[in-house]
Amino acid sequence: MHDEILKRLRESNGVSSVDLARDFLKFINPVPALADRAVSAIIGKDRRCFMGEDGLWRAAKPATGPESMELRSMTWRAIQVLTGLDGEKIFQLSAWSVFPEPSPSLNCWLEPVDKLSEDERSTLTSNSDLLFTLNARHEYLNAISLLCNENPVVFLSSRQFNLFNQAAATEGVSVREDVFLISHFFDVAEISLPKPLTLESCYKALFEREPVLSNAGSYGRILSECMLELVERLAGKGIVTLADFAEAQSKAVEAFDFSDKNFSYKNLLDLPQKPGVYAFSAKSGAYIYIGKTTGLRRRIMGYFRASDESPAKLERLRRESFSLTTYICGSELESLIYEYRLIKKHSPVLNSQ
Repeated sequence: MHDEILKRLRESNGVSSVDLARDFLKFINPVPALADRAVSAIIGKDRRCFMGEDGLWRAAKPATGPESMELRSMTWRAIQVLTGLDGEKIFQLSAWSVFPEPSPSLNCWLEPVDKLSEDERSTLTSNSDLLFTLNARHEYLNAISLLCNENPVVFLSSRQFNLFNQAAATEGVSVREDVFLISHFFDVAEISLPKPLTLESCYKALFEREPVLSNAGSYGRILSECMLELVERLAGKGIVTLADFAEAQSKAVEAFDFSDKNFSYKNLLDLPQKPGVYAFSAKSGAYIYIGKTTGLRRRIMGYFRASDESPAKLERLRRESFSLTTYICGSELESLIYEYRLIKKHSPVLNSQ
């Protein structure tokens, strides 16, 4: 019904609540006030439509540019990281396409399977049609890094992304930092992020049942299914495009207290969504962190969103940063080179952590 109402609005110059209630809710001679409440309950939070000053519902004009792309039409990759019992060493990486339905893109082992415990080996390698033997660690990390650099990607957590980023760095492989986390989608969908944050707890929060994890490859499939479900739920709230998603995220940043900094929420909102390099410095003027990104606004705002998952490095950046400097670059390559030069020159304390 929701999409049918939206289609009607797009085909008209304005429709009253009374007409919508009669045609779609099957109300007979509805009272205007009752029709308004009923229709608002269905489409009132949908960003794709609005009620004008004349009391008629209309479809909003679609956004233009790269951020106007629908979330469901983007080439999302879900990157799943499996570690050993110590939680520090990556044993297996998998990349899955999310849409139109989950499917494996790449599955690889970074450590020999015989290093797994007996229980881990039994669980992770049984009935696996995705099991590859260990080959070249560098080539595998580079292949998944390319997927991250060429597609929008989602990781389960910042911890998993940091482990992957560190592993890639040891092989001289560069990974862009402006990735998405599953917690971003829980937040925008207004679903409580489960604690502790695990793949199993995320799946159970969305589907109200335990996931079936039969082997290492199935972990990537489960993460993809969670991502697909979250995007569908966002669509039900009218959050359909990347621009809608960014707008919803920016509202969470507005609540952050910038009173002890010389930049504000408005300054972040005015940043361009272009490739560039950014630098946070302390009150003393010393640089504390320098980074690169393909989209300055979204990446920098990401540091100041409320989160149930805030590692110590992020908390320190929020606490100690005073000034923000940004540099717009013409390409990702230019960003990479400029970031390298700045880090080498200033040695920011948080870049070494």
